[in-house]
Amino acid sequence: MDKIAYLSAKNLVSEIKSKSISSVELTELYINRIEEYDVAINAVVVRTFDQVLEDAKKADITSAKGEDLGPLHGLLMTIKESYVIKDTSNLGQCSF
Repeated sequence: MDKIAYLSAKNLVSEIKSKSISSVELTELYINRIEEYDVAINAVVVRTFDQVLEDAKKADITSAKGEDLGPLHGLLMTIKESYVIKDTSNLGQCSF
């Protein structure tokens, strides 16, 4: 499963669309990696993990209905700290 973490965004979306991995599974993988490695690098300052998991569930449900919300549908991403996302501080985020 760890080798999936190193795939490109294009390949990750392909894995999600082919149902090799769900958005929830991929999100959980990255959350675990953030919790393991971010202590040393402090890259994800504001963690919105509950919201991200909820969004991943919605992405999987939408995919199961045959809907496609675009080229990054279901893919987790981090947002640079210079952007402010609703209901968070401006210190950086993890969001869809």
